[in-house]
Amino acid sequence: MQLGKYTEALDWYRQALQTYQQVGLKAEPGFKQQLIEALGDLGNLEVRLGDLASAEKDFRRAVEIAEAIKHPRGVTINLIALGDLEWRRKRFPEAAALYRQALARANEAADRASTAGALIQLALTHRDLKQLDEAAQEAKQAREIARSTRARPLEVQALYAQGEIARARNRNEEALNYYSSGEDIVRETGDPELMWRLSFGRGQSLEALKRNEDALAAYQDAVKTIELVRSGLREERFRAGYLEDKYQVYVALVELLIKLGHADEAFVIAEKLRARSYLDMLNRGQPPIRNQTQRQTETALQNRVRELQRKLEEENAKPSPDQKRQALELFTKELGDAEHDYENFLDDLRRTDPAYAAVRALSVPSGKEVGQRLTVNTALIEYVMGEQNLVIFVLTSEGLRAKTVPLRAIDLEARVDTLRDLMLHKNTTEWKLPAAALYRTLVAPIEEAGWLQGIKQLYIVPHSILHYVPFAVLLKGGNSANRFLVDDYVLAYLPAAAATAWRRGARLS
Repeated sequence: MQLGKYTEALDWYRQALQTYQQVGLKAEPGFKQQLIEALGDLGNLEVRLGDLASAEKDFRRAVEIAEAIKHPRGVTINLIALGDLEWRRKRFPEAAALYRQALARANEAADRASTAGALIQLALTHRDLKQLDEAAQEAKQAREIARSTRARPLEVQALYAQGEIARARNRNEEALNYYSSGEDIVRETGDPELMWRLSFGRGQSLEALKRNEDALAAYQDAVKTIELVRSGLREERFRAGYLEDKYQVYVALVELLIKLGHADEAFVIAEKLRARSYLDMLNRGQPPIRNQTQRQTETALQNRVRELQRKLEEENAKPSPDQKRQALELFTKELGDAEHDYENFLDDLRRTDPAYAAVRALSVPSGKEVGQRLTVNTALIEYVMGEQNLVIFVLTSEGLRAKTVPLRAIDLEARVDTLRDLMLHKNTTEWKLPAAALYRTLVAPIEEAGWLQGIKQLYIVPHSILHYVPFAVLLKGGNSANRFLVDDYVLAYLPAAAATAWRRGARLS
């Protein structure tokens, strides 16, 4: 799990729980404590994969068993986990209440690790509640506990929290120091969840400091870490769920690329945000096309990566005084080199073996590839919704254009909800006002720029709340004399622009 090999971790946890079920709950307390730990670990993995319902069920069951056998730590760590669920749901007061309850229990049991864990989560929650002084004190206290107990993973989490709080205070240079210190440690532990968060936070601070090229590299590091984990997930539902709390990384990278004038690269990242699962489905079930030499090369490279991962994991598992820093650094470097060699091998296959490129390594299409599939009177509009901006890509056979529209996500959600609610009422035309307002936001900016001139058909690729917009009824104006969007264009919806590039057959019209 710590190495980001979530599919393998899920298999092992499921086997463990099956074993516990066979023994039953009449076993000795020590056995039940192991069950509590397994349920908590499995729940944390399910959270990372976006399966919050299963995670909550496992956490609550763990609390119930821990209460029954009077196991304080089992109760504490799972209360923290339940708080994490509320935090992800943006129910911050409820999350804070659970964290405080866990903190009280941890202090009572003199459980310093759980105390630090609860303080870290409280700090992040108070940051979201804009209670920054309290958040800073909690994060500092958590880091002191982590350092005194030599708990390196907890120290990284505390550094991340300190970085987030400093950034919320607009102390971006200070935040960079925290993020960088965390990254120095996380290279030893290899936890991808912390890797992408630290890279993303560093990128946000760098962008705030106008160091855009450095910010770009940091965002790209975060996306690379996410994609490496995502590509290893076998179950489709987990590929989608894994991205649920990470989409803002892609959005930030898209917005920065457009700011820097790299619309084509921004479009590819926007497609990665939504198209990877689509391409994975096209790949599913199709055998690799390689000769014997290629198979042997891949096997050797994969075995080398696995062996180095095993050695690194074994070294990390040793008590801190027994860990050999030179060994850790050597294994970390060799693992990075091995992964790089494997990536180069796959890149060479895609470049030199057309059959492999077409069957096994479908890549996210470029704007040019999609544009070649569109007829002269057809345009594809792809939206990307961030917290503060809406990005609109317009792709035609003539090329790609992009525009960023200042718009808060919360305001767009309110407009969409208003339109949908009013459309449910009969004998009223009140829905026309929000329909016209959404037209002005979503379509007018690109029409007024002349990007839809001569266009008769639109392919619409929505994002986030825009999946719930009935584009056909958007009004060019606010009264009955004005036209609907569907009066001027033939509309169709796509899950991703990749659906055009990888559809078998001729050009789309």
